[in-house]
Amino acid sequence: MRNIFLLLVMLFACYAGSLQAQMFGSPTEIYNRNGVRVSIAFRTSQNSCDQGGKTHKYRFNIEGNLHSYKKELKVTIKYLNCQNREIVQTTLIDIGTGGSVGINESGDYTLTGDISEKEVKAEDNSAPQQTAQPVYRPNPTPNPTTTYNPPSTQPSLTTVNVAKRKKYIGMNVAIGAGFDFGSRPMVATYRSTSNQTSSLTGFTETFNSTSQKLINPAATGLRGDFMFHPLHRSWLHLGVFVGGAYGISPAMLGGGTVKSKSTDVQGTFIDKTKYNYHKFDVGVDYAIGGRGFKFLIRYINSFQEHNYSFVRNLSYTSFEPSLGSSTLRTDVIEETGFAGLRRETFQLGFRISGKRGAKIGRNKRSAPAEVDMFYNISRDNRWSWKDKSARSAAKSDEIQFLGGGMTINIGRLIYISGEFAYQPIKPSKLSSEIVPPKKSKNLYTQFTLAYNFSHSF
Repeated sequence: MRNIFLLLVMLFACYAGSLQAQMFGSPTEIYNRNGVRVSIAFRTSQNSCDQGGKTHKYRFNIEGNLHSYKKELKVTIKYLNCQNREIVQTTLIDIGTGGSVGINESGDYTLTGDISEKEVKAEDNSAPQQTAQPVYRPNPTPNPTTTYNPPSTQPSLTTVNVAKRKKYIGMNVAIGAGFDFGSRPMVATYRSTSNQTSSLTGFTETFNSTSQKLINPAATGLRGDFMFHPLHRSWLHLGVFVGGAYGISPAMLGGGTVKSKSTDVQGTFIDKTKYNYHKFDVGVDYAIGGRGFKFLIRYINSFQEHNYSFVRNLSYTSFEPSLGSSTLRTDVIEETGFAGLRRETFQLGFRISGKRGAKIGRNKRSAPAEVDMFYNISRDNRWSWKDKSARSAAKSDEIQFLGGGMTINIGRLIYISGEFAYQPIKPSKLSSEIVPPKKSKNLYTQFTLAYNFSHSF
């Protein structure tokens, strides 16, 4: 039993020693001159910018024969702080009469920020020695005494427009403005009125028909968003956002006159299409994982109204050679559709973050790019801001969407989002008068391009 206990103690000591050795990375030689070698090793942290996180640390290893006179080595480390700004930290090491061989470490040898692409430089910091010549003075005065002060182990920090050692709290606020484009399937009421006058009898007949059909109008407009992340750290993103959009169909800019291409029909028709929508979105964004890869969960409630109308005025003459007569037809076709809904969307995917952002100006970098890829499940419920009865009956008229999408956030400045969803409409969900539509009519699309005004603190 005693031997087993001693064996466990020895194994634990070996494990602790190896763990301590693994805390710092492999040393890198930064100076080798006149018999003195200096190397530096870093211990990195994954949450140095988080509140309460651990800072990066470094230490030196001095080998060889130190100089017999006063000599200092100036070591500069260039890296990015938590605001993605380039700073330089300077440390002085004594490699002369006041120094010592071995590990040189201090509690002040710390860094806070991104050191994945750091630059380390070492150079002599000692002024050349000069031999003083005696000078004759009529009234000699005592020679001044020279006191040698050993170099301070506390490093100095140089930065541009950044407070010294400013701590990153881990919050982000952004306001976005841009363009919104998309299409969505909806049911419209179809009405047709046809007046037909025969040249043979001079009699006019009127035919009316009413039905329903599935349409998929598209529109483009403007969009605005406000996003707040109270937690935006290297391993956790938690935020809320609200936004809205208003769009119209390009066809609302005017109508067109098109000649028919049929051989037995001569005439013209004019189409007038109007479609507009407005949205109000509110949601929660949650991502957890490592610095470069996180699992993503997002929930969105979108309150929307869609108004659609289409009118076709058709006038043409059809010939009947067998009867030797013609028929003058004047048709009016109308399609109207309205959708007031609350769209629930649940997204599940992952987020990939870059290591460092693009360089902006001389001493500043943007935030790293982020790419989200997700699978979404959506449900449309009837909704009206004025009619509460429509809200209570929401679940009796729900329509499901299945799809996916991707968003690209470039430096928290440029935001690009694309989303699509397929609506597997069942015949039982539609009126018996509606012919089951083609798949292209069941596709929901949404594209957003915006510029973000963001700030991290």
